[in-house]
Amino acid sequence: MNAALLWSHKRAAFTHYINRVLTLPITEQARTQEWEDICNIAQQNGFPIKVIQNIKEKEIAKQNKRPKSKNEEKTEQTEQTNNKK
Repeated sequence: MNAALLWSHKRAAFTHYINRVLTLPITEQARTQEWEDICNIAQQNGFPIKVIQNIKEKEIAKQNKRPKSKNEEKTEQTEQTNNKK
């Protein structure tokens, strides 16, 4: 397998992981832990952290452009309620 194809497969996998962590209805603490896990996996596989951060920024920008799902709205409400306690 040539290097460019392998690189694109790794990038696609990390894009999926990052999108998943950004859209899962989990607490901010769990989201932070997932992000740390993604970064650790990237480092262990020789994938530049800067590229991972760029993917995250692009995914966040995409999400900000689309309307929120009902599940995402419920998660935000739950987090706001938990933060008030």
